[in-house]
Amino acid sequence: MLEMPIAPSLTDDEVASFNRVLVHSGLPIKTMNTLRKHISAIKGGRLAVLAGQSTHCTLLISDVPPGNAGCSWLWTYVARSKYPRIVPRNS
Repeated sequence: MLEMPIAPSLTDDEVASFNRVLVHSGLPIKTMNTLRKHISAIKGGRLAVLAGQSTHCTLLISDVPPGNAGCSWLWTYVARSKYPRIVPRNS
């Protein structure tokens, strides 16, 4: 997992502890990801903003099952890119 806290005062240990609590909380993954986004300087599109107009190369590896409605935006983005490469995982 890649992470950069939005608040410089947050330590790596605090972020790791926060993520551990989330994983064991029983919350739905969508809720966990929303909470993670609020403490992150790169999630929720912030990494793209930081990258600005630089050249981008995206390597997408996902453990989300195909057809998950919560991730449909991601597949749309990849499919609309200049050189789309979507290789579904074999079950």
